[in-house]
Amino acid sequence: MMYFPNKFVRYVGAAPAGGIALGADADPTTLSVALQSAYKTLTNVLTSRLANTIGFPVQRIAVGCTYVGAGTPSAVPIVSYVWDDNTQRWFILQQAAAIAVAINSITFVDVPSLLDFPTTDGIGLRAVGALELAIVAAVPTTHPDGTYTFVTGCDVSNSGV
Repeated sequence: MMYFPNKFVRYVGAAPAGGIALGADADPTTLSVALQSAYKTLTNVLTSRLANTIGFPVQRIAVGCTYVGAGTPSAVPIVSYVWDDNTQRWFILQQAAAIAVAINSITFVDVPSLLDFPTTDGIGLRAVGALELAIVAAVPTTHPDGTYTFVTGCDVSNSGV
């Protein structure tokens, strides 16, 4: 059984109290420094260590989307951002082509998997931290009212698997 570690829900049309509209998530790179840091606590942010328990690094992020409602939405465009503790800023992850998640399917987003710092600075080997990745979903071309549920998780398999 697979269990994605992060899930977030967005709505088109009527949403429950506190519900977030699909397409309403901010581009975190446009926010003030204080708001960029606070963005890490939102539901569309996946936080994970950079390697599994035997040291194999994260290769990419799996992103899935389901839909409940009347009609058939087209694939949902997404943009991903990675947080850097060193600069206290979000960075957009440039992809070779635009990414969209088809309903009831999984797509993959490339992510950086940084090496540990070198030991030449006299401080010794230091870890590079954790992965904090935000997924910002846009409204698809065909977007009937309903509930759009997204899941995200780290993938350690090689590309093409």
